[in-house]
Amino acid sequence: FNMYWNHRVVDFSDENDGDPWVEVCEVFYDKNHEPYLYTARGVGVMGEDIEEVKQNLYRMLDCLNKPVLMKADFNQNIKVWMDEDSGQDS
Repeated sequence: FNMYWNHRVVDFSDENDGDPWVEVCEVFYDKNHEPYLYTARGVGVMGEDIEEVKQNLYRMLDCLNKPVLMKADFNQNIKVWMDEDSGQDS
């Protein structure tokens, strides 16, 4: 199936000694449109050119109008997608 993703705010407070902390992450969804995995940390605003940076920034701004996702919102077989420099879970 085709997995799709978008930017969402994810709550990382449990990793911040309980102090409030949220980050904009890429969140991927399963075939039932349930949040399935997310980037291990927030993502930066980047792209191949100014237009792509602008599109990413608009997508990030748009995600601020959606509910903040908690770890409990991810389905039971939660997997955290790690970025390349932190090693891969296998």
